[in-house]
Parts: sequence; C-alpha cells; structure tokens
Amino acid sequence: MILLSNFKKILITSTSFSKIDQEPIDLLKKNNFQIIWEKGPLDDENLANIIEDCDAIIVGNDFVGEKTLNQQKNLKVIVKHGVGIDNINIELAKKKGIRIINAPHTNAIAVAEHVFACLLSLIRKVCESRISLLQGKWEGSKFIGTELYGKTLGIIGMGCIGQHVALIGSGFGMSIYYYDVIKNEKNIKAKFLSLDKLLEKSDVLTIHVPLIKSTTNLIGTKEINRMKPSAYLVNMARGGIVNEEALFNALKENKIRGAVLDVFMNQPVKKNWEMLKLKNVLCTPHNAGYTVESIKRTSLSVTLELIDYYNNQY
Repeated sequence: MILLSNFKKILITSTSFSKIDQEPIDLLKKNNFQIIWEKGPLDDENLANIIEDCDAIIVGNDFVGEKTLNQQKNLKVIVKHGVGIDNINIELAKKKGIRIINAPHTNAIAVAEHVFACLLSLIRKVCESRISLLQGKWEGSKFIGTELYGKTLGIIGMGCIGQHVALIGSGFGMSIYYYDVIKNEKNIKAKFLSLDKLLEKSDVLTIHVPLIKSTTNLIGTKEINRMKPSAYLVNMARGGIVNEEALFNALKENKIRGAVLDVFMNQPVKKNWEMLKLKNVLCTPHNAGYTVESIKRTSLSVTLELIDYYNNQY
C-alpha cells in the first residue's frame, strides 16, 4: 500500500466505524488522515455546521443533504459505513464531483441471520414466554408456536442478502421463491415468481431491496391484501419500502399473522408509537447488520477503498 504524502482531514460521525477493531483507524493515521470525531447521527443542518474544510467524511445514518453539500469546501469523498446510501443526496454529490463509497456486501450474513433470529422469536413466542418465566410463571403450553419446516419463503430482492436468506431458509426445509427486477437464472436456491404470485404464495415474505423511487411504498394495502392471512412480513431493508399505515391496519385487523421490522420511516421511533403496542409485531432498532464480524468487514472495506481512491489521485 502506498502511503499518502499530504494530510487529509476526515470527519467521522458513524458510531459503529472501527468500533470492534482498531486497524481501520491505524490505517487512516498511517496514510496521513487527520481524524475528527463527532457522534452521529446528525441531520443535514448540524452536519453542515461542522463539515467546514473536511476532505472526506464517514457517515452512518446521518443525512447528507443540500445544506451539507453546499456548505462543504474541499469534500472529495462521502463514505457510508454500511450498505444503503438513501440518506445521501446522491444526485447533488455527483454534480459536485464527490465520490460515494459504501460496503454493499459486508453485512449480508449478519442481516440474513437476523431475519431468522427475529422471525423465530416471533413465531415461537420467545419474548413472551421469557417474560412469563421471569414473572415466576410456568405456562409453556400457553405459548404454542409455528414451524418453518415445509413453509414457503418469499424473498423480494435476490442480491447478496437475499441469497444468504435463501440458503438459511432451505436449511430449515422451506420452499424458496423470489422476485427481483433481474431474474437470476443461475440461482439454484430459489425459483422466480412475479411479485403478485410471490405475495399470494408466501408464508413468510422478506424484503431485501434498496430504497429507490421504484421501491418506495412497494408494499401497500393492495399488496398486503394479496398475502395469506397466516403470512408473516419481514422488512430489514428500508422503512419507506413498506407503507407503515397500511401494515399497521393489516396487523391490527389480523389480515396477516405478524411482522418483523428492523427499519422504519422515522428513526428513531417514538416509544409510544402504535406499531410497538401490537403483539403480533417484533421490532428491533435497525441493528440487523451489527455483528462483530460484520462491523470489522465493513470498517476495513470502506477504509481500504477510501485510501485507494486518494492514492489514485496522485
């Protein structure tokens, strides 16, 4: 690796960057990056107030919008410590010649495993039975669950995460089907269906697509009405892909059996949010991708790409 000769100022707001391993920080320092820490997530206005003359930033769920991009003077690179870059004004960044770096595959295993950790917790009533036990009760027969074996798993988005979900699902003895705008003929773990057919056939429907114009409100009232009353919906992609009002009404009226949500339209969610009060919903605080291994992979991946970017400029 060629070491950079001149100092570069980098602002880090991601709370998970290099949290597990010091190596990415050491690499930045060895390559003459002057590190400025500011705990995020920050909104566009607050980020704009501290961006100043930074050459690069490493963000988590911070919003990099017009104010930040118009305020910056020297910014050359925006690094997303993660996969989704919907919190960045990509179009304006490109107009200003700013490079965007992310880590699209590093958390795939973590997210896929979280799908089944949460799904099993919900359908086997793990949280409820644990609370009951802690209350001194012994009522195992009260918490009758559902098995995954023999059920149909529908995956929207057969990218890296979707493929790992398919692999795990097949290990549970599930039948695997998927929908994607790109039909993957080489994928042997899942069979392709149209979105409508996938909605109708799935016992578990899990979403793994980016939030873009074509996927915003991809799942709304019409789509949910196509699902089985016994089906479960899992969203670990982005909150805007599922219409939360439509989902809430469907869950409240038992039009589907349950849902697992790791992402939301407004984050963090408020503790009195009505969705959290439903017994057939399991919510987690956007931590599907947070494992020791995933954070290490992500931090190192974006750091190496950032350093390579600057090396190629000289």
